[in-house]
Amino acid sequence: MSKIAIISLSNLSQDPRVYRQIDALNNEYKIITAGLAPCGIVEVPFFQLHYFGQKIYQRALLMKFSKNYEHFYWRYGNFQDLGKYLIQEKPDIIIANDIEMLPVALIYKEKAKIIFDAHEYSPLEYEESFLFRFFFKEYKKYLVDKYVPFVDKMITVSEGISKQYYKDTCIKSIVITNAPDFQNLSPTHVNPGKIRLVHHGAAHPSRKIELEINLMNYLDPSLYELHLFLVPSECRYVRNLKKLALEKSNIFFHEPVQMKMLANTINQYDIGVYLLPPANFNNEFALPNKFFEFIQARLAIAIGPSPEMADYVNKFNLGVVSSDFNPKNLANAINSMSYQTIMHHKENAHNIAKKFCSKENQTIIKSIVKEIIENR
Repeated sequence: MSKIAIISLSNLSQDPRVYRQIDALNNEYKIITAGLAPCGIVEVPFFQLHYFGQKIYQRALLMKFSKNYEHFYWRYGNFQDLGKYLIQEKPDIIIANDIEMLPVALIYKEKAKIIFDAHEYSPLEYEESFLFRFFFKEYKKYLVDKYVPFVDKMITVSEGISKQYYKDTCIKSIVITNAPDFQNLSPTHVNPGKIRLVHHGAAHPSRKIELEINLMNYLDPSLYELHLFLVPSECRYVRNLKKLALEKSNIFFHEPVQMKMLANTINQYDIGVYLLPPANFNNEFALPNKFFEFIQARLAIAIGPSPEMADYVNKFNLGVVSSDFNPKNLANAINSMSYQTIMHHKENAHNIAKKFCSKENQTIIKSIVKEIIENR
């Protein structure tokens, strides 16, 4: 049985994309993993990764002026220990998730083939941040330019990100979306007297969740509610969001739920909302988990004009796309929908739920792996 190493500088049980890789391949191949926390599948071996955040900006400043990017990289985490683990385990394929895992995969691969999964376009990941631009942008660009041209296969999350990597490296990538597992659900009935909006996911300042709270300033509080299921990546940001919503009786904060339970949990709501201004390149071309989770939950969708998400909403008549990222204009679009229209959009989501689930993506990743194994 061929062996595949799936490595990611993340919590594998909370990283939906990486978890789906493990789940898709675990029955046909021997899987080993590395990450910040295990995937939770008992029989899957796990190597504990650490990253060293102490004095990160002092070290980054030295890197910036010395241009010694390799020195910084190999002291960013216990990557050399991971490399020794890979040599010991001798995988046939290494799936390196995001740019941080690619150098160690390529340097220590021996005879393994490398699949690079770019979850983001890393040189512009947080381009709205001065600290990122000053300290890390050139470093991420260096990693992309040096290592990406040597991968055997590359996959990524959206067409916009795929095109940018091709422009930079001349490496073509296969788009595998962040669609989750199919959920056998039906659209819930819309109550004309209480239309319930929902948003879920990581609470990070770059997500601008305050825009969705401000959205409620322009919707009738007796008719509309907003329900938030936030995973706090920055506790101060969550506190600020709760403070912003304090005087609004129609905004509710709920405890986050496990990703396997998301669609079932939010199925009771009516409209999935997501206003994501293009503060950085990845936000502009985002096609995130939550978008497909809205579909699996059989919700109508209300979004800003993010091009990749808007294409789906418009093509399959899933909801409304605002003219810009102003909460007032999205509120106008939501107000334009009758409860019958909302129900129609929910039915349309139901009709495409089987098409946009992980099964189709699992077929793609399995075919990539099979092709590599057969041609070794």
